[in-house]
Amino acid sequence: MKKILFALILVLPLIFAGVSSTSMAEESKTGFIEVQTLSYSSGAVLQGFYFSINEDLLESLGASTEDITIFKSRLKSNITKFKNLMVANFANIYLQNPNEEFAIGENGGLVIKEVISSQNDYLGFQLLFTSSKAWSFYHPNSSTSEDDSSQDQDKIEFVTTNNSSGQIIFAQSLSNYNQTIGQYLIDIYLSAGEGIIVNLEENYCPSLIYDYGVSSSKLHSNADQIFLGNDNLYHHVWQRSLENYTLQDSINLYYHQVNQQWWYLTIICIGVGIVLVGTAIVLIYNRYKQKSKKNKE
Repeated sequence: MKKILFALILVLPLIFAGVSSTSMAEESKTGFIEVQTLSYSSGAVLQGFYFSINEDLLESLGASTEDITIFKSRLKSNITKFKNLMVANFANIYLQNPNEEFAIGENGGLVIKEVISSQNDYLGFQLLFTSSKAWSFYHPNSSTSEDDSSQDQDKIEFVTTNNSSGQIIFAQSLSNYNQTIGQYLIDIYLSAGEGIIVNLEENYCPSLIYDYGVSSSKLHSNADQIFLGNDNLYHHVWQRSLENYTLQDSINLYYHQVNQQWWYLTIICIGVGIVLVGTAIVLIYNRYKQKSKKNKE
């Protein structure tokens, strides 16, 4: 689980190279694009991608009911193409080393779900890796933290801090494309309005949200908001605007780990020390008692 922990925020460039609570609806009145990664205690990992439709903005730009209907259809089609791109990459990984346990489908290691909000105000999809093994299978080259292998094993520390840092997902460069992942996702929305929504690009200012959820309260971060969701996960949420997502791009994660072997060694040493001291006291007392007895004789 620890090795998965810090790999989750850095995997999308690898993907492009080749259900739960959500935090999006209340975050922005001007629309949002959210990427969500949820790591459950069972080992399952869910990745979600969500795009708000933002009908109020479309109406303010003069879009008719028919225009909005066409826009929604195009946006759904664009999101589906994006989903298919990711699934095709995973399918290629699977074909290189087929394993029924990790097959793509409802009963396999990777489950794909379409997401349409009950209020019909956002569209998206989810990729559910049903186990940590399934995650590792589909992310064979994903980054891990500089934890066990880089620590000085000879250095005695009762508590160590494991750190991981990187760029927020939106600011990362998209392999084989001359743009950031953020711009790629923004274009998914903007291209749905081409020819029907006037001045959409000039007025579209969504919040870019990254939500990383874990079951442990021991993980700390520089997130803008941390809260316990109704899915019993601790959500670390970063929110950026179009103007600052490439400038304020740093994500930092860290947790404190108790080195139990040193605590156990200390406890054992203290215990042994107490026994030795106690034994010494008893021996000294007995020797003193015997000496006193001889003197009296």
